[in-house]
Parts: sequence; structure tokens; C-alpha cells
Amino acid sequence: MRVQDVMWKCSACCTPDTNLQDAARMMSEHEQNAVAVIESREIARPLGVISHNDIVRRAVASGKNPLEMTVGDCMSLSGVLVTASTTVEKCGDLMEQHQVDSLAVVDEMGSCVGVVTGMDIVLKASSDAPGRLLKRAPVASRDQMTDLYAG
Repeated sequence: MRVQDVMWKCSACCTPDTNLQDAARMMSEHEQNAVAVIESREIARPLGVISHNDIVRRAVASGKNPLEMTVGDCMSLSGVLVTASTTVEKCGDLMEQHQVDSLAVVDEMGSCVGVVTGMDIVLKASSDAPGRLLKRAPVASRDQMTDLYAG
């Protein structure tokens, strides 16, 4: 299975100066877990990805006001990119190696064409890749979760 089989096509992209609420609205409207962050509307070179997880970890859980933040404040910067023809297994390996939960997908010219998340792979891929990814995924203990939400 290839990334093209599980990725979100670039129906929504944003820039680092996009308001965080607008990025979250894009994700909701397009029913996506993440949105590619591109250099500008004119230059579709991906700089990284903003995901639901990024917003929760870097804004909400940190006690910051997401309404006063931009995508650039929370996005995951990644020099790691994949193409639509990359295998799902290779994509999962790259996510694990670089400790990210989403990657931008580029065409042969380096322009952003989509986003793939670990959850997309787990939900849409064949039974081999998700099982391997789930076994490697870090799981927070009950105490860690309690500490996170308590303070």
C-alpha cells in the first residue's frame, strides 16, 4: 500500500501566520486530522504540518490561549517529506524515526499535494502496517495522563 492510498489531498493548507482557530476550523470543515503548512499561498513548499495533537499539546495542555496563537506557534516543523508513491511501511518508519505523527506529501517538484498522519495509516492501511505501528506507538500510563490533566 502506498501513501497515495491513505493521504489527505491538499484540499486545505495554511501558512505559519494563519490564526490557530482558522486552522482548526479547516481541519473540521475538511474532516482532516492535520493540515499542511506551506510557505505562502504562492509557494506551496511545505514547512511542516499542524495537527489536532499539535494544538492540544502546544496550546491547550500548556495553558496558552489558542485564540491568541498562530499556526507557527504550534506546528510541527519537519524536514521529512514523503511522496504519494512512498510505501505506507516506509512512511510509518519515518514517523517513528523522527517522532512525528504526520508528514507532508510532495510531488516531484517539491510542492505540497497532501498530508498523511499515523492515524490515517492505522485506519486505512492493510492489517500488517497498522499492527506494527500500534505496537510501536508510545502509550501514556494512567498516572501520566492524570498528571497531564491535573496540572
